[in-house]
Amino acid sequence: MPRARGVLVWPLSATLALLASLHTGVASSGTGIPGGFPQDKGTEDAKTPPLYDTIRDAELVHAGQILDGSLRLDRFELKLTDGHLYLAPQINGVVTTVVFLGNGLIRGYPPDAVEHHQLKKLSDRHHVEETFDRLLIWSAGDVSNQIRALATPADERDPDRANRLLESRREARLHQQLDNPDSRVLNDLLRRQAETLHSERTYLAVELDTKGHGWLTVEVEPNQHEEVRLYRYDRSRQVTDTWMNVHQLFDFALDDQDAVLDGFPVDPDSLDEDDATGTALGLPLRPIVTRTDGRPAQATVSRTQVDLALENDGDAAGTAALLVEPLEPTRGLRLRISPTLEVTDVRWRPDHTSGSLDSALLLEPDALDGKDHTPDAPPSLSGDPLHFVQERYGRLMDDDLFEPWVTVAFPHTVGRGDQFILELAYEGALIERQRQTLDFLLKDTIFWYPKHPDTLSSRLDLTFRMPERYQIASAGTLTDEQVVDETRIMRWVTDGPVRSMAFHYGEFEVTTTALPDGPTISVYGNENHLGFRPGAREKTISDLTDSIRLYSEYFGPFPYDSLLVTETATQSGQAFPGLVLLSYQAFGELFTGEAELFRAHEVAHQWWGAGINWTSYRDQWMTEGFAHYAAALYALHALDNPDQFDDMINAWRLDVLGEGQVGQGLGLRHYGFRPEVLRRSDAHKSGALVVGYRLNSRDTPFDYRLLVYEKGAYVLHMLRSMLLDPDTGDDQRFKAMMRRYATEHVGNVMSTRSFEATVTETFGEPMDWFFDQWVYGVEVPTYRPNFETSAVVDAPSPFLLHGTVRQENVSDGFRMPVPVRVTFDDGSAVTHQVWIDAEEVTVEIPLPAQPTRVEFNHGRAVLAKVR
Repeated sequence: MPRARGVLVWPLSATLALLASLHTGVASSGTGIPGGFPQDKGTEDAKTPPLYDTIRDAELVHAGQILDGSLRLDRFELKLTDGHLYLAPQINGVVTTVVFLGNGLIRGYPPDAVEHHQLKKLSDRHHVEETFDRLLIWSAGDVSNQIRALATPADERDPDRANRLLESRREARLHQQLDNPDSRVLNDLLRRQAETLHSERTYLAVELDTKGHGWLTVEVEPNQHEEVRLYRYDRSRQVTDTWMNVHQLFDFALDDQDAVLDGFPVDPDSLDEDDATGTALGLPLRPIVTRTDGRPAQATVSRTQVDLALENDGDAAGTAALLVEPLEPTRGLRLRISPTLEVTDVRWRPDHTSGSLDSALLLEPDALDGKDHTPDAPPSLSGDPLHFVQERYGRLMDDDLFEPWVTVAFPHTVGRGDQFILELAYEGALIERQRQTLDFLLKDTIFWYPKHPDTLSSRLDLTFRMPERYQIASAGTLTDEQVVDETRIMRWVTDGPVRSMAFHYGEFEVTTTALPDGPTISVYGNENHLGFRPGAREKTISDLTDSIRLYSEYFGPFPYDSLLVTETATQSGQAFPGLVLLSYQAFGELFTGEAELFRAHEVAHQWWGAGINWTSYRDQWMTEGFAHYAAALYALHALDNPDQFDDMINAWRLDVLGEGQVGQGLGLRHYGFRPEVLRRSDAHKSGALVVGYRLNSRDTPFDYRLLVYEKGAYVLHMLRSMLLDPDTGDDQRFKAMMRRYATEHVGNVMSTRSFEATVTETFGEPMDWFFDQWVYGVEVPTYRPNFETSAVVDAPSPFLLHGTVRQENVSDGFRMPVPVRVTFDDGSAVTHQVWIDAEEVTVEIPLPAQPTRVEFNHGRAVLAKVR
């Protein structure tokens, strides 16, 4: 059945139309889907969903003047002082697009100290209060009725300015952020047709042209874990700074909803600027736990089958089939896909698998039309066509980019539990060919196939077609490999549902080894790389096996039956279930020690990140921090190098403190960040660990990695230090805690809250104070110990170590146990734990002999400055 493609051109100037043509598509006509999915008559020739055409073609009209009006947008208030309102025509009783031209003000307050800190960092204000003179709204909710009620009749104004602004902002959002609010509104209109759109769970995007910070966006996205976001996109650096990210007010009790605009319990003007922290203003330290977990999932995808054909130049053409089960009545779905890929066809058909995992979702070519099909192309789609939307950003000097969402419209409502197979065809420059090494680099390792956002994990069946000389390295089980007419066809099937999977494309030499009572390990090495010179492959395998043995002690059994490791032409690594993509640098170009730790870090992700998912970005510090500390443990135990372990810990400490390291920029030190990076960092003051990816901003572009990796690892180091046996240095209590947490969560998700519960049970007392200080807080103490040793007469111990420790740069109540290591002339040593919980603490430690050395904060057990 032939495909048809449509191009929708915006009403822009000819020049802009050449720069950015907008693509939407629908396949050719169908006669109806067997099994109760008939195709509506009259839609066969449509290029796009009629609703979408209506949204995009609508012309704004003048709707009156607003004087001193007030509009509530979740936890924000808009004051519309003086201006004119323009509305799009109603669609099924809903106005989806609004423009206000005039003066106004937006006001709002952060709900907790974590968000207050982030807002202050990015805007230099304690609360949101920005004036604006232009405003746009996209929504399928009731906000248009609310703002229309504020307008009074006024002389007709020319709407051309409002319509030009709307088109300009549509173009800017697509070109700069690859964002299309119109397709998101379409999805809500489809849900409204299915009668599943809750009035409090509608999408809302509000753009404000502020006088102080340019364009700001308030977005309410009910599909996100934290639905409300205030952000600013920095066009010059292509960075999004998220000022606030919080739960929707609907998730809170009514009393809490009413109080969000009351201001702070403590007036910031009553405090010195440096003292006006969120907690000092009366805010709770932690993000508030909501009364609900947000909206339920709309659908789930239990199985995904992909057939991808790859060319010598890296161009790709693929088909994908998703087994979809609606969890509520639905008229459409939105799927994520890489912006490098253009969806060319979307179809659907009934589920024929009868629950069998062996039944193919994509029909074999012979089952479609009986025609001969070349082995180097994926099978055609077999279902009936569907309308879909995916806008195109046409670039003259580079490959086109596409909206990273595909919005699919169904011709009628599909009932809850009525499974069907959704098919997509797509193509694009998915893989980059490296000019110097002739290697291939997968541009998008996460969304190279379509995914439904509600599905945490899906069973994957992946077929790859490529020229005979190449291979695919992926994970799971290689169930079939054959060469047909100079085309190599490889099929990888995951052993169970996984969150995601990637692959590497190239020419490989494969080495395989098996661990007794452990996984089979395969190394796919590019024979063209210097990293695989003689000996490097053996050393790589040794590190892989040794790290798996060590981590099996700390975190429990390896989560998978096999591990495939391959190199990629990047400077970073990435882990997937049973698959590790390592930087080519880790195969010989790093100094001895650093390469081993790079490999060990990625292996640890088989537990933290692959075997155990994170709940939200608030918890991603655990994934990277735990893997980073696991690499340090590998240096300590597997490499038997305590000096290297100490070098890593000290490098992380200096980075988090923002002090830098002498010799790092000269290559004399190999851990931590270079001085030029630290000059663009706020160090520990940048934000709490639970801020996650938002730590990166226009002015602090490296702080996510610095804090999530290094401070996150230091959190584990402090917990391990507190659990060490002071006499033997044994860490069995720490090992038991981590092993228990990992084994209880493998195949599930981890969260900061659940980890805190395990830590609390291990210590046998509440540990909220520790998490408040180190995970939700930003403070780091400075200690000033002042000790001396005196002989004591008529006492059980002949000597006394005594003195004081001053604690600075932290709030009242900050406390930590600090180990004091005392060494004697005969080489023996004792360790005492001293609690530093006040501005000045008196210390007295009886000693059996005159000490030769006193070490405060032994083993760098506490992240602190010691003066």
